[in-house]
Amino acid sequence: VTKTITSVIIGVASARNEFPDLSTPILHFFDSRQIKNIDERKRRMTIRHLLTMTAGFDWNENLHYSDPRNDCSVMEASFDWVQYVIDKPMTLEPGQSFNYNSGASQLLAYIFRKATGLDIEEYAAKYFFSPLGINHFFWKRTPTGLCDTEGGLYLAAEDLAKIYYLFLMDGNWNGQQLVTKEWVKASVTPAISVGRGVKYGYKWWLHEYDA
Repeated sequence: VTKTITSVIIGVASARNEFPDLSTPILHFFDSRQIKNIDERKRRMTIRHLLTMTAGFDWNENLHYSDPRNDCSVMEASFDWVQYVIDKPMTLEPGQSFNYNSGASQLLAYIFRKATGLDIEEYAAKYFFSPLGINHFFWKRTPTGLCDTEGGLYLAAEDLAKIYYLFLMDGNWNGQQLVTKEWVKASVTPAISVGRGVKYGYKWWLHEYDA
């Protein structure tokens, strides 16, 4: 859920023309001299690839989270989560294949702050949660102080329902267009296949149902 809402907040910033185009390479936001394992594939990785779990990193999150080989668990045990992720080598061309990667979602917190100059929680409180009347929430932080955008947001059930209702209303809340209709459509349009009957959009799981 945190990953999905992170995507929606990026949509809010995009609607306000305060977030870069999704085709922007993510290395644009980093000092490449401080990153390991840079190759042409990593140079081609974009924000859209992070949103669709198609980054191409060498990342294994298919193990139990108590397994010390699980990359997400190793990341969360480190001090600088962003550095751990961006230093990972590549195994695939970005956009080629779905690979569930919480680290890629964490990179979005860093990129959001670099792109907007604001913390994603601070931005959401003013431009997203407040218009929806969401006043009570908690967002866990990483050791370096970034919002945990891979799984650290806590909301009341009724407030979560508001966010999903917003999407049912094509991004409009009481006459205010918080996210564009185009962003809503793109978010729930399959970007990559996960498996039989399951696809993935901008941090949205998309399941097929019989009519």
